[in-house]
Amino acid sequence: MIVGLSTLILSIATMMITFCAALFIILPGKSRVVIPIICLASVPVTLFAWMEFCLLIDMIISTYASRILDKKAKYGSQHIPLPPPPVAAAEASDSNNATFHDRPPPPRF
Repeated sequence: MIVGLSTLILSIATMMITFCAALFIILPGKSRVVIPIICLASVPVTLFAWMEFCLLIDMIISTYASRILDKKAKYGSQHIPLPPPPVAAAEASDSNNATFHDRPPPPRF
């Protein structure tokens, strides 16, 4: 997932570079029009890339920080036992009543 997110951010950056170069090639000498278009187009792309970059940094820290800093991870490598399952209310109220499985089998003739 880290590799996929890294390539996504890299492809967004190259797409913006290509978009800017294409505008300068298609509209030569009209930088008065090209620069505002580039600025407006880069706002949502930059915000999206920044959010994904923050996610990438969090993923890298959560994956590799415990190994790099020689700290033991709270979860994952250590076995943490699960708590016992709670007793269902129906089982608690029917403890005096015999269920189907508690009854003896019917007599055979």
